[in-house]
Amino acid sequence: MKTLLQKLVSIVLFASIYFTSLQVQAQCGAGFTKTAINWDMHFFGATPPASPLFFAFGKNEMRFAWTGASNTFRGVTGAHTGSTSSFGTGADIKFDVVTGADTLVFNDEVSNLKFSLYDVDNRHRIDVTARNASGAALNVTMARVSGTNIAITGSGGNTPRADVGSTTNIANTSTDGTVNVTVAGPVKTVIITITKSGGSTSDSLYISDISACNNNTTSGV
Repeated sequence: MKTLLQKLVSIVLFASIYFTSLQVQAQCGAGFTKTAINWDMHFFGATPPASPLFFAFGKNEMRFAWTGASNTFRGVTGAHTGSTSSFGTGADIKFDVVTGADTLVFNDEVSNLKFSLYDVDNRHRIDVTARNASGAALNVTMARVSGTNIAITGSGGNTPRADVGSTTNIANTSTDGTVNVTVAGPVKTVIITITKSGGSTSDSLYISDISACNNNTTSGV
């Protein structure tokens, strides 16, 4: 009886793992593999490096660059903890910014690109644009997670934006300053442009883990 019970438990566990695996792969579709950059696995030291940075993205490569005199890269931090219902967990990368732009460029196009922006507050305006390898503009979905502090316009089109009209500073434990960003793709380049409608004091902006689907025919870097 004990042996039979052990066999039944093993079958149930195997089925659970098998179908969970199918579910994860299904998020990317046939011929694609889900890949992510987890910032918990990166450390830049006391003095963060200069732009740009290059990351292995499975067999692909992601170039991450930032521009703007008032857009300072602060490295990886766990300071922002309000990540419920967002696309990231744990550590994020941080910028102190008034105006500037952060750019993601993939060596080979990816699909179903997802990331979150945290601590969007104090008159921030965030524009997110995306293009494929031919340079054609792509539709981008932006959605706030909670609260009413952020106004989203143009989501689902190729010029969406998030605006904060108030000077309220959202706590790092809150999701009221969180914007989820999705690009179905295939996408080559994403530009996150940050401006402020008033004031010259820099504010923190955090970018979550970044995930997407790589085409399995990508040759590697």
